[in-house]
Amino acid sequence: MTGKTHIAIGTAAALYLLPAAGVRVEPLMLAGAVLGSLLPDIEHPKAMVNSKILPIKSKSMLVIMSAAAGILLILGGLADKSLLKQLIGVYILIAGQSSHRTFTHSLLGLSSIVYISYQLSVYRGFQGFAAGLAVGTALHILADSFTSGGVSLLYPLYNKRIGFPIAMKTGGLTERVIFIISLIVAVISIMSF
Repeated sequence: MTGKTHIAIGTAAALYLLPAAGVRVEPLMLAGAVLGSLLPDIEHPKAMVNSKILPIKSKSMLVIMSAAAGILLILGGLADKSLLKQLIGVYILIAGQSSHRTFTHSLLGLSSIVYISYQLSVYRGFQGFAAGLAVGTALHILADSFTSGGVSLLYPLYNKRIGFPIAMKTGGLTERVIFIISLIVAVISIMSF
């Protein structure tokens, strides 16, 4: 699934679901949803986020950059006793070393993001951002389970990819229809406020 479709799905879901849970619609909530919608693909060198930050679009460069960033965050978190920095560092370190649709597309990866979101919410006061991040990540994983590649939902216990029997082709007609429907849901949700 393409990055723009992931963003549309995650943002629409956040706009539709989170206000019902008492989360105020604000720019930080939308930013969290967008980031969460893209975050599971951080392990792919040609993903939307990585295409903007990697000087060379290769898995080797991704491994080196994620290892450096992860280690720096872990060390920084240890130095100033920030569990949040350490958790983000560990996530980036593991994600960068992972194969496509394994750790970041698993229940373990999702649990990591949910716990980081909890830390952001409770200890930093970013409730809207944290809620958007968690919803965007969860919807990304769910959406990719409808592609022919599936996801390694039970990684590392079970590395076989799991998907729904009805699978869509990335960039195909079904994905374009889902993109348009997601945009409509997002616009209707915004107009209802």
